[in-house]
Amino acid sequence: MNEDFTLTLTHKLLGFLQSFDRASRPASQRIIVAAVIGVLAVGGILPAGCGGGDTEVLNTSSRSNSLSSLFRTTVSVGAAPRPDTAQYDCWVASRPSQRDEGFAFISASEIPAGRGMIVVYPENRSVAFAGRNTLVDLQVVFAEGVGEGVGRITDIGSIAAFSRNPVGASRPVKYVMFVPGGDLARSNAKVGDLLFVPVTTPRN
Repeated sequence: MNEDFTLTLTHKLLGFLQSFDRASRPASQRIIVAAVIGVLAVGGILPAGCGGGDTEVLNTSSRSNSLSSLFRTTVSVGAAPRPDTAQYDCWVASRPSQRDEGFAFISASEIPAGRGMIVVYPENRSVAFAGRNTLVDLQVVFAEGVGEGVGRITDIGSIAAFSRNPVGASRPVKYVMFVPGGDLARSNAKVGDLLFVPVTTPRN
């Protein structure tokens, strides 16, 4: 079967399965949805998970780092730390496995407007991400570390759900922020703006 057709069919099927409200979904239906997604992943229909350029992410039907296991912080975007600086409530991915997994297998309902994920590296490094097991379209902000907890935006890009095409920074970066597709408009973020990340630099 043509790979593009398979990915399109998979995307539509996942969208249909996720269209049911989780709170009202019967337990039996939740089990069926999880089983179908698991079969698709194990069978190789789903691409490998959203991840960085350091480590290849293995194909899996569930997350090894649940969102509830990640702590959250407020990331600010702007030319300076002023009251009108836009803010995002971000999960923090600072360990290697967390950085590689990103937003893999997370549905749109779990990433509302104003929510995101901030990936933090020990130092500036060359990285790239793809949407291999990402179920939603994302916008991505790359920022070069210019001080403890401060980055300067070098690149802004988009990652399509299920895309295998890597999206990388034009230079080494320390911070990478993901938000739902289109949500960067609320901050008017642009290259050269600052990213304020109140997170201690990880050791590895």
